[in-house]
Amino acid sequence: MTPRSLPTEPLAAPAAAALDAALRLLKEYLDDIGYHGIYKYLATANYYAASPSVFNASRPQSLEAFDRQIHEGPDDWMLARCLTTCAPCRLEALPPPARRVAEVLADVGLLVWNGNTLEQGGYQLISVFDRYILLDARIHFGGSQLHDVYIGPDSHLLLYYMPVEAIRPADHILDLCTGTGVIGLGLSRFSEHVVSTDIAPPALRLAHMNRALNNAEGRVSIRAENLQETLASDECFDLIACNPPYVAAPPELPTPLYAQGPDRDGLGYLRLLMERAPEKLNPGGQAMFVVDLIGDTHRPYYFDDLERIAKEQELFIEAFIDNRLKADGQLPAYKFLYARLFHGTPPEEIEQRMRNFIFDELHAYYYYMTTLRVRRRKPSGLRVLDRYRITSYDEFFQQS
Repeated sequence: MTPRSLPTEPLAAPAAAALDAALRLLKEYLDDIGYHGIYKYLATANYYAASPSVFNASRPQSLEAFDRQIHEGPDDWMLARCLTTCAPCRLEALPPPARRVAEVLADVGLLVWNGNTLEQGGYQLISVFDRYILLDARIHFGGSQLHDVYIGPDSHLLLYYMPVEAIRPADHILDLCTGTGVIGLGLSRFSEHVVSTDIAPPALRLAHMNRALNNAEGRVSIRAENLQETLASDECFDLIACNPPYVAAPPELPTPLYAQGPDRDGLGYLRLLMERAPEKLNPGGQAMFVVDLIGDTHRPYYFDDLERIAKEQELFIEAFIDNRLKADGQLPAYKFLYARLFHGTPPEEIEQRMRNFIFDELHAYYYYMTTLRVRRRKPSGLRVLDRYRITSYDEFFQQS
């Protein structure tokens, strides 16, 4: 079954109200069955706890079979299984309370009818830091299809490193490039004043849906606003978070809106954030960003700039490196995505153009997935935590 595209058109007021009511009903059902706990187990057992992209190679049928194999008990989970695995379900097989929820979800398009069977309407349900998140089902089950809104392991890592112990209910938080809304919603557990921004219509629609699904309308405001506008405003915040577009690609091969960053190395938005964000922090505030940084076998090239910025602006910057991927490691996947954007261009030609760009122009050997924490603190400087400096764990522990 091929996942459907997400609708992007703005909803009329009656349709929007019906959708919000359906999402509130879905939340009641998920709360009642204890979805977060079940999902955590399912995710961990399937090695999916930290990286959503693990599901890229999965099919709804295989994931549903996995869930059925490990899961026994009341049938109140059946609707949640349909929403999580994107496998179809039969309405008459659902218990009455879940059946009513399914009918309402079908009325607003979150599920769709195929004969007497209900199927996904383009959405997959997951749990992230005890928030319900609807996302574009094509991320995990779309194969070479292009998806409209991104969420990935970097989104999880950004939340993982958040200094939540320092967040107070009155703090004002800014979530730039919100996408699904996952970061802002995660932080709304601790703050009553979160602003989430994006410019992509599919992202804004999904962020509104996820806000309603988590009953967070009173804590999260959503704005259609680009990153430059927000950073140029007079508002200041106690915490600024951003997972910006950072993919580096040849100019003749533009990527989807959520992916490609400005500048040749894809780090244009990060440079803007490092320049402007410290000025928008209230005293004692901090900023958190996550990006893939290109580099050689030793470290990311951008760390030289971070050391300079830390010194010039008297900032303390922490860099947490969680993954190191060979620079051409994603090319087999990218070539098919680009081939869908450039009809008629053979995927092999696209892969070669990307390879030439990565090695000959960027001189990239590795991509380092890096979370950055930025604050004013003395002494200033750059602290790096990089487990890839250990070339052999066996050798390391023998020495220890």
